[in-house]
Amino acid sequence: MPKTRRTAAAALAVLIGMAILIASATPATAIHDGTHTTTQRHPWVVAIEDPDGFQFCGGTVLRERYVLTAAHCVVNRLSGSLRVVVGRTDLRTDDGEVVRVDDIWVHPRYEAVAMGFDLALLTLRTEVTTGSLRLAVRHDGVDQIDDLRRVYGWGRTEHHPTGSPVLRTTRLALAELGDCDPYTQPEESPRKRICALPPADGEESICPGDSGGPLVTRHRLIGVVSDGNKFCDSQFPLSVFTRVSTATKSLRAQMNASEANLG
Repeated sequence: MPKTRRTAAAALAVLIGMAILIASATPATAIHDGTHTTTQRHPWVVAIEDPDGFQFCGGTVLRERYVLTAAHCVVNRLSGSLRVVVGRTDLRTDDGEVVRVDDIWVHPRYEAVAMGFDLALLTLRTEVTTGSLRLAVRHDGVDQIDDLRRVYGWGRTEHHPTGSPVLRTTRLALAELGDCDPYTQPEESPRKRICALPPADGEESICPGDSGGPLVTRHRLIGVVSDGNKFCDSQFPLSVFTRVSTATKSLRAQMNASEANLG
């Protein structure tokens, strides 16, 4: 190879190497940017899968036969096409159990993610006994601005672009709803949705695959993952949740009515 061509090739290699270093210096934010945890510690967290075993959303056990998730996860899906995976930290294993879904109830006020009430209740075919969470109510005082609350999920990470095989968690700081622009609007009522930001200038957030998962404190479910950091990057590390306390009465009524029919 002529010297000029070798020189040009070497220069190009240096430039490519520099580009790789620059890119690797600012990697895409991992889902939550948090840590691994287990379903043994948090038995009420469940994964929701399609018939092929692909996890696409999360959920929370409320009672032995009821799981709460996001409406946008299940709308236009048939109950028979859903699998709820309970007690499985690592989705690559056969731990825990897989339960079929008998019925899907979408909150009647749900129209779109941005309008709130992004909630759906799944009735399981068989009971699970791994544990459950209490629904928050309006006067619990567990969703104040600047409070740090935990979120859980198997969503995307920088190393797992189709979803983390292992359950992850992180803490997020509750914020004014307007702080989650562009995923919220100035005229929105904070009674419907919750905004959460990374604490202490971090980059923690939810990502695709976390939808339907729980925002938790003091053994109470205060939010359901609804919207936010769609690209899992550091530009908009924002997390938006459906506020559970606004719908607690209707959720309890639906579970009670369903149990009466089952009985």
